Amino acid sequence: MIYLPQICPQPDWHDLIPEISDHSTTDTSFWISGYRKDDTSIHGTVKVDRVQGEQKVAIHGENGVDVEYINSRTLITSCSQVGAKDITIYAPWKEWKSALSKPVLAIDASHEGRLCAYTQEQHIIVASIQDGETQTIMKGHVADVTTVRFFPSNQEEVGRRTMLLSGGSDFQAKIWSVDDGSNPVTLTGHTAGITDLAIVSVGRNVLSMWQNLEIERKNLTYPYLYTKAFFCRWYIKLASSKDGTIRLWHCGSGASIAVLGNYQVPVTTMILTSLPDNYEPVDLSTLDEREVDTGDKLVLVGLNDGSVRGIHLGTKEEIFSIETDATKVSALQYDPITKIVLVGGENGIVEVFELSNLDRPKLEWQRSDHAVTGLGIRRSNDGEVFVFVSNADGSIYSTNNLLNAVQNNSNLQVSTEYSGNELESINDISLITENFANKHQLLCCNREGYIKIY
Repeated sequence: MIYLPQICPQPDWHDLIPEISDHSTTDTSFWISGYRKDDTSIHGTVKVDRVQGEQKVAIHGENGVDVEYINSRTLITSCSQVGAKDITIYAPWKEWKSALSKPVLAIDASHEGRLCAYTQEQHIIVASIQDGETQTIMKGHVADVTTVRFFPSNQEEVGRRTMLLSGGSDFQAKIWSVDDGSNPVTLTGHTAGITDLAIVSVGRNVLSMWQNLEIERKNLTYPYLYTKAFFCRWYIKLASSKDGTIRLWHCGSGASIAVLGNYQVPVTTMILTSLPDNYEPVDLSTLDEREVDTGDKLVLVGLNDGSVRGIHLGTKEEIFSIETDATKVSALQYDPITKIVLVGGENGIVEVFELSNLDRPKLEWQRSDHAVTGLGIRRSNDGEVFVFVSNADGSIYSTNNLLNAVQNNSNLQVSTEYSGNELESINDISLITENFANKHQLLCCNREGYIKIY
């Protein structure tokens, strides 16, 4: 087990530095603390002074903290006592609190990076990422909305409509038009709350997952659907649930094509990806005529008992199982190029498995006992893989190149801390894969009702 250091700056540190630059004050200070799970800790002070006669600041760390000033929202920090070296600290470049003043439960970014959708209680709010302005508030669920997904970029503006998929504790999945807030399709039949969603194809299907009982869920796609005078082609969807099942839905008709899993414990999270090369796709003639693009897909499922299951979406059969050290799988990610599975646990442990050898993790690390609430993967142009992790203690961080640590037995390190959420649980994160302004890459939502963009 690798114990990674955690660097915690004073949450409002980025508000103090501009006060020096604009001559509001001549000097100030803030704290930076460092921790390791082995009870090593350090509590340092950062002094900030204005350079006389200039609109510049001079910054230096004390009491075991070294700090380099980059700009008013970026620092580089080292704390040798806890093994932290050259960690970049980012403050959010944009943040706002929802008018509803309730915890934000889930968030997603549109694939071109212009919009975000987040959930509070029974509401889904769509806002501009650029300025945080609310575009649409959608109401229709009768309990907490637990997950929300934009339709993929090549699918979301069919018929000039931006579409969303949501799932809630009311056992329902809904399709929404962002443009006018209408809800042309509601899928019912699950017997417990929905925990995750995936859009399978531009064809006709959707996946949903639930936690505990057998549920009947209506599929999200149908070739064509007319509603409120707009024309839209629907998709295939998956949903997972607390009733222990994953359902494949035909969206337009609302019919459930297949039930996968039937586990005796809740399904907590789900990933849809391509089938690895060592497994054969199914003969398309054997599939239900309503299915599109399901024959060569893999569904990775995280369970409440700490295990991860791999299900062949074509055959609907489980093809492998991963036993983890997680008390409960709380987050899941997969890189289809390297065939690496990332598993986050409610006990704060992150494990790395390779599909070629699932007997034991290739890497395992932890920062605290707080639950891992989100995992993300970003691949650089030269093939490096960076992992983003959020936790229930309010921390978000990313690592250095994971492949070096896995393949060359080099040290895994924290490369970046995303500050400003001290002790407020991060409920969800979303990485923007494409960006129209090239300014931001990560969104998060927290228990206090804030949305923050880095």
